[in-house]
Amino acid sequence: MKTLCEVPDNVEMTRDYFKMLLRKHPGAKQYGFSRKHTADIADYRRKFAVAWSMPAGQYGLPVVWNADKTYVAK
Repeated sequence: MKTLCEVPDNVEMTRDYFKMLLRKHPGAKQYGFSRKHTADIADYRRKFAVAWSMPAGQYGLPVVWNADKTYVAK
């Protein structure tokens, strides 16, 4: 696995920010969310009562929850 991008925990992980990451790294094969970003996504889901959905074509990519860091990898 080659890390294409890491996202520090001080960045707010929104759906739009994640979509931007995927557009910047179209060759992504895997992504992971840090413990903080995993919690942020869970809070978002509870707050807005909607599923965090990925852009079309990204559903098959493996997701690692509660990782040490948030990353996009190839």
